[in-house]
Amino acid sequence: AVRLAPGPHGVAVHLAGGQVLSADHVVLATGHALPKADPGGSVSQPWEGARPDRDADVLIVGTGLTMVDQVLSLLEAGHRGRIEAVSRRGLLPQPHADAAPLALGDDGLPLGQPVSATLRWLRRRVAETEAQGGDWRSVVDGLRPHVQRLWQALDTDARARFLRHACSWWEVHRHRLPPASAARLEAARADGRVLLRRAAFLGAARGPDGTIAVRLHPPGAGTDEVRRFDHVLDCRGVRRDPARHAAPVIRRLLAEGLANLDPLRLGLAVDGRARVLRPDGTPLPGVVALGPVSRAGFWEITAVPDIRQQAARLSSLLLDPAECSE
Repeated sequence: AVRLAPGPHGVAVHLAGGQVLSADHVVLATGHALPKADPGGSVSQPWEGARPDRDADVLIVGTGLTMVDQVLSLLEAGHRGRIEAVSRRGLLPQPHADAAPLALGDDGLPLGQPVSATLRWLRRRVAETEAQGGDWRSVVDGLRPHVQRLWQALDTDARARFLRHACSWWEVHRHRLPPASAARLEAARADGRVLLRRAAFLGAARGPDGTIAVRLHPPGAGTDEVRRFDHVLDCRGVRRDPARHAAPVIRRLLAEGLANLDPLRLGLAVDGRARVLRPDGTPLPGVVALGPVSRAGFWEITAVPDIRQQAARLSSLLLDPAECSE
C-alpha cells in the first residue's frame, strides 16, 4: 500500500503495483518506523546483511535488548574480535525474575501529576514492596496496565520531560533480560570480550582502507573522539524519525496533509480511540492505527498484551456504525 484516498463512500487503497482496493475502513498496522539502509555502507542494521568476520572489531550503538541479542549471536558464532557497545547513559536491561505483578487500583495513581511526582510515587511503592520482602519487578509489572492512562494524562511538556529524563530508566526496568542471557553477557564483560561505554554516537564514515571512522562524544569530554572499527551495528531501538523512516503509505499521508505527527515526533497523531488525526485535529474518515504506529497516543503499545487489547477495542469501533460516523 502506497497511498490512501478517503472519499464519501470509504477509502481507496492504492498499491505499488497499480491496483486500487476499496475499503470501508483501513487499519494502519505498519509497525515501527525502520531506518533506511545507510547509503555509505558504514552502519548496518541488526539481522541484515552478512555477519562480520570473526576477527572484526565491532561497535554496537545502543545498549538495550537488541544489543544483547547481537552480542550473544556473535559470541555463539565464535566471534574473536573486540565488541564494544555505546549509549548516552550506558544502561543495560535489568534481568528478569519470577515476581507476581502487584495489584494496583486506580486509587492513588499519580494521574496528571508531574513526572517528578510520578517517579517519587514509583520509588516509594518499590521501597514499600521490598521492605515487605517483595521485588521491584512486581511494582513495574503492576503498573503496566495503567501506563497508557498515565501517558495520556500528561501534557506535551510533561511527556517531553519523561522522554528526556526518565524514559531510559523506565525501559531498562520494563524490558528485561532472561536470567541466562544476563549471565552470559556479564561473563563476556568480565573476561573482556565485551566492553560497555557511555558515549554519544555522532556519526560514522567508511574510509578508503575499508575501516569505519566513528565519531563519539563521551560525557563530560571537551572534544569528540574518533575511533576505528571494522563493523558498526545500529541497535538504537524504535525511536526513529517517524516521517523519514515511515512506511510509504504513511509518508504519503503526511505529504498530502491527510495525517499529522505528534508534537514530540513519536509517530502519527491519533486520538484516544486510535483514529488518525489530520493537521487540524479532526479524525481522518475511515482510518485508524493499530500497534506501534499509534505509539504517540498510547506509549505502551509494543507488547502483544497491549496490542491485543487495542485490537479488541478497534474491532468494536469498526463494527459500530454509530461510532464510526462520529
